Amino acid sequence: MEKDENQLEKFKELLNKFNKFLPKPMYEPTYLELCEYPWNRLEEICSRIFAFFFDSSNSHGFGTLFFDTLLEVYQEKYPEDGAAGFLSPKKVIAETEIVTENHKRIDILLSTECMKVCIENKIGAPVKNILDDYVKYVNDLSKNSKTLFILFALYEKDDYKKGDGNFKLVFYKDFLSRLKQNLGDCLTQCNSKYLSILTDFILFLDRKGGYMSDFSKDEKDFFLNDENNRIIDSLIARRDQFRAEQRNEKNQHIDIIKELLAKKDDADFCNFMKVETWEGGRYLLGRFDENNPKYELGIEAGFDKEFDIHFSIWKHVKGYIERIDLYRKFIEPQFPGLIKTHDPSKKGDKWSVLVKSIDENDDERIVDGLYDVYKEAIKIVNNAKGKNKVNETA
Repeated sequence: MEKDENQLEKFKELLNKFNKFLPKPMYEPTYLELCEYPWNRLEEICSRIFAFFFDSSNSHGFGTLFFDTLLEVYQEKYPEDGAAGFLSPKKVIAETEIVTENHKRIDILLSTECMKVCIENKIGAPVKNILDDYVKYVNDLSKNSKTLFILFALYEKDDYKKGDGNFKLVFYKDFLSRLKQNLGDCLTQCNSKYLSILTDFILFLDRKGGYMSDFSKDEKDFFLNDENNRIIDSLIARRDQFRAEQRNEKNQHIDIIKELLAKKDDADFCNFMKVETWEGGRYLLGRFDENNPKYELGIEAGFDKEFDIHFSIWKHVKGYIERIDLYRKFIEPQFPGLIKTHDPSKKGDKWSVLVKSIDENDDERIVDGLYDVYKEAIKIVNNAKGKNKVNETA
């Protein structure tokens, strides 16, 4: 017992220490996240945005900053490649989706007065392109100009690190890190409109690639300490064990409640309550008219500090308008205290309203409460059907 108490005190001490520098940022979505970005075309869209900023003739006001930064990172990583000594160009032209003679598409082609840079942009896809075709096309195009071939990658994948002939690997994180350092020289000259767009785009890529870091020195030192990590691992293991035991106890308790529910003298109610699956900490005890998206109202119940019973409506693509209508007309006016929760499946949102909270140890009241909520749900669904039928015949 004394050993357990000492260990618990260590946990508390460690948590107090960590809490001093625990970041509590408010999550602000980027523009692309707000637009629910078409992820299957991420490489193409990123290439277009990069090309806009690489092209010095565009109205962003950054001039050749992007090209200079890329060349700087490249020279530092591949000093033996002979790219050193090239001065900043006067002008950079950026093109995307350049079609070769074999009908392959070069993601980005940068052209200056003395150099051409061919960029194969990779967000996560494997290197399946016939890169030799790009090399031949650009070399034929460049004549006597210097040519560079860059595999520009967001993620550090082994597939990319193997290299592919003339193409040399440059990671987004290295380029963006250097770009942030170099931006200071251009802040007074650039177009502020595009600076905000660039800042948002960089944040999006940082999040997508997992490179964004706001760790303070104290926090980094904290995680570099082996003793701290040992205690943290022990704490997480104990927490997981505790949660597993809690869930097992609640499952056993639900089984007892289900036995009592089965004794109710209402066959429809008993059948409804048999539809029971665990979802995110609550038990989904059934849905009305699951095949009709207009009336997919569900009863969710589970243990928190008490036994809470909720009405829930799921917003999917089909039936979206009808479900909002069901909620606004028949649930919102009757039940104050709406809780809107995010659906982790990302198929949509879920509207959930708390209808009853019952002492978790009072099994008979729990059963009666579920029955009362069930009867109320039937009234709501039937009322919605009736009003919808009147509207359809009007």
